Amino acid sequence: MDLDGLKEKLLREATSYRALFTGILEYYAESQGKKRLGEKTPHHAFHAETLCQWYPGAAIIHLVRDPRDVVASLQRMPWAPDSVVSNACMWLLFDRAARRLESYAGYVRVRYETLVTQPEQELTRICAHVGEDYAPEMLRADVSAGSRRVAAGPLTRERLNQWQEQLTAEEVSLIECVAGRDMQMYGYVRSGGSISFATITRGLAIAALDSVRRQAARIPYFWHSLTQPTKLSDREYWKYRRAWEFVFPGVPPSTKSKD
Repeated sequence: MDLDGLKEKLLREATSYRALFTGILEYYAESQGKKRLGEKTPHHAFHAETLCQWYPGAAIIHLVRDPRDVVASLQRMPWAPDSVVSNACMWLLFDRAARRLESYAGYVRVRYETLVTQPEQELTRICAHVGEDYAPEMLRADVSAGSRRVAAGPLTRERLNQWQEQLTAEEVSLIECVAGRDMQMYGYVRSGGSISFATITRGLAIAALDSVRRQAARIPYFWHSLTQPTKLSDREYWKYRRAWEFVFPGVPPSTKSKD
C-alpha cells in the first residue's frame, strides 16, 4: 500500500479506534480495487462481539477445519508454537471464540473440507449470505485479471487429510485428547485408539518447555517496551522475530526493523 496515502487518511479520519480500524480496511480495499471490505485476522475472533457492535449487519463467516490438519500446518509456521498440544489448544480457543456468535443473525459456518470438495455449492451459499450474486467465474483463479469476482488462487484438495502423513500417531492422539469433543461436534472422526498417561505427560512437558523458550525469546521485546516505549518498530521486531526472520531471511533488525 501507499503508506503516505494511508497516513494522510488516518490523520484525517481516525478519531476513534473504530475509525482507525475502518480506515485501514477501507484504504486496503480501495488499493485492491474492491468494493467490499473484510478482515480475517484469527485473533479478532476474541473481539467478535465488539466488531459486531461496530458494524451492525456485518456478515460473519466461521470457517472450520479439521484440527489435525490445522495443527499439522501450524507446526510448519515460524510464529506458531512447536508443541502439538499448544497448537491444538490454539485451534480450540479460536474456534470457541468464533462460535460465540452462533446466534448472531449475520453468522454462517463453513467447513473447509466441504468448500474445497463442493466449491460451487458452498460459494453459492456464502454469496447468498453476504448479499452477492454467485457467478461461475468466481472459481476461476487468475491473479492478473484484477476482477473483484476472480479468486487469487485455485481451490485445491491437496491439503485435505495431510495430517495422516505429517503427524505421528502420538501427535494425533494428543490433538484428539485436547480437541476431540469439539471436532466430533463438526463431524470429524477420531482416528481411534487410546492415549497413555506417558504420552500425555510427554506432550504437556514439551508444551511447557516450548512456552518457556518462547517467553525467554521475548525478553528483548519486554525490555524495549519498558525502556524505549516510543520505538515501536524495534518492539514489533522482537515480538515477532521468528516470523520476521522467516519473511526477511538474513536481514538484520538494525536496517529493516526501523523502516
